[in-house]
Parts: sequence; C-alpha cells; structure tokens
Amino acid sequence: MRYKFFILLISIALPVILIAGNATPDGYNADVTDVQINPQEVNPGEYPTIKGYVHNTSLSNSPDGGASTMDIVVVIDYPDGGYYSGVWNDISFTDGQTKSFVKSNNYDINQIGIYTVTYKAYNINRDHLFDSRSSTFEVVQPDYSPDNPNFITTNLPDLYPTKSYTVEVEYTDKNGGNDLKNVYLRLAINDNINDNPLTLMWGLNDTPRQWNGETQALENISATKSSITNGYKVTWHFTFNWNWQDNPETDMWAWAADENDNESDQIKENTSAGYENDIAIYSSNENKDPITEGDTYTVTGQVRFEGYDEEPQDWTGISVEMRKGSASGDIISTDVLESSSYSVS
Repeated sequence: MRYKFFILLISIALPVILIAGNATPDGYNADVTDVQINPQEVNPGEYPTIKGYVHNTSLSNSPDGGASTMDIVVVIDYPDGGYYSGVWNDISFTDGQTKSFVKSNNYDINQIGIYTVTYKAYNINRDHLFDSRSSTFEVVQPDYSPDNPNFITTNLPDLYPTKSYTVEVEYTDKNGGNDLKNVYLRLAINDNINDNPLTLMWGLNDTPRQWNGETQALENISATKSSITNGYKVTWHFTFNWNWQDNPETDMWAWAADENDNESDQIKENTSAGYENDIAIYSSNENKDPITEGDTYTVTGQVRFEGYDEEPQDWTGISVEMRKGSASGDIISTDVLESSSYSVS
C-alpha cells in the first residue's frame, strides 16, 4: 500500500512597519539633508548666508498620512566655547516635502576662529531628535593695511653736519604690531618727498639703515621701539655728515608696511628746518694792522656754520689756513681745529 503525504505550507501575511533612522514609533521622521554656508570665510562683523534643508520622511501610514509638524533648531557654537540657539516652532510639512531655513543675522560674529552651525529636526514636543547635520565657517582677522603713522616729534631744529638728531614716530596696525614688517622715516626738501631724499628703514628686529641709491648723508643710525596699542613707538637716532646739499626747508615723511607688503599712506610732518653744511669764519681779530717787515702777524677768531651761530660737534677734517695775497695764494699757516677757535700766524 502506498501512502501519499502532502505538506501544506501556509503563510500568513503580517503587517510590517519599517522604521528608518530616528523615526518615532508611529512613523514620523525627517532628515536634515544639507547645511549651506556662503561664504565660509568672513571678516568680523560680516555675516555669511546660512541655510539648512529639512526633508520630511515620515511614513505614509503615519497618523497624519505622511504629513508632519516639527520644530527645527539651529545651534551656532562660537570659537570661545559659547553658543547661540534658535528655533522655528511648529513647522508643518506635507508628505515628502523639503523646506529650507535661513538663519537671521542676530548672533555674535566678532570672534576670530571656527564657528560650527548645526541644524536639528525634532518632533514638536522636542523630546525626539529625528536628524541633525553640521557645517562650519571661519571668521578671520582681515588683512588691514598699517595705520597712518603719528609723529610725536613735530618740529626739527635747523640741521647741521656732525650733529645728532632724534625723531619719534608711532607706527600701528589694526592686525597688531606683529603684523608690521618695516617702518620708514624720510627727510626730503622743497615740500617734495622725492626731492633729494634720505630714507631710513627698519625691520623692527634688524639694524636700521639708509636706502641705497640716495646721497649717503646719514651716519650713526639706530632705532629703538616701545610697545603701544597695536604697534610701536619708534625712536630714530641719526647724525648728518657733510654730503647732503644746503637747503632752506627740510620736511619729514613716515609710513609703514605689513607682512603682506600693504603700506600705509606716506604722512608728512612740516618742519621747515634748514640744512647748512658750509663752514665760515665767524669772527676775526688781528694782532697788528698795519704790519711791517719782521712783525709776527697773527689772526685769531671763531668758526661757525655759515650764517648761523652754530658750530660742529666734530671738528675732524676742519682747518683754517692763512694764505699769501689771496685765497689761491701760497699757504703761510694752517690751524687744524679741535674747537671753534682758530689762530694762524
């Protein structure tokens, strides 16, 4: 006897609800699909455009048939550890709808550093986070040009070779003193910055010097600095030699350059100081007049800068000669000076 056996496979279709991501048990859900920030680098006080996108992914068999109402929160974390938080309350979405949310410009944008922007999608009770997404932007210190210098020394006396002078100027930069690369001081004549200039340059940490290509009329050049807000007060020291030309009006200009070679304006300080480099007999006294053969004829007196009651501080290379007959005659006597007084016989 043969028996036939039948195996009956019975399958029962059970409803299956697939809950994706952070959906609530009843099927509400959302994705934060994008956070756009433009530009991603700004200066203090300049707001970027911030926009977040939220897509409703609630299931169609959810209580509202795929529609949903949410709270959208935006958090901006500051570089110093503080933060801003804002919310769009009770935002209605239709089934599958995407909405964008633009952040208003009402947060602190003056800190230097990285800002992190996070958009979060919550249910309206805000006890269930559907999704979040972050992006960043940076507030950078703008590359300001150096500020225009400020002269502390506003007047110069008349200028002479062998004499030393001091000029004080303040150099600053909104990016701070460390952003200053070179500072400059120029003397020039006839109200013209390019007329017979003498230009001093200092890198603030090296040795100050006069520019090449100019009349090399400055010696014993030095400079010191002291810190002030956003920069330095620089004290220039220099001595004139005999190389520069006479002029009735000398003025000063100052400017600065930063690490990116941005320069301030060239600021002028009117001093109208004259420069005299001629030596002349200031006074003369004869021991005899007239003289006869066999007499010793002696002339004494004082030497000064021509037209001024000023004398050199260094008498190196200065002498007074007595010549026979005229200025081109034979030399009779020479006094190599060590002071303003002379005596030739």
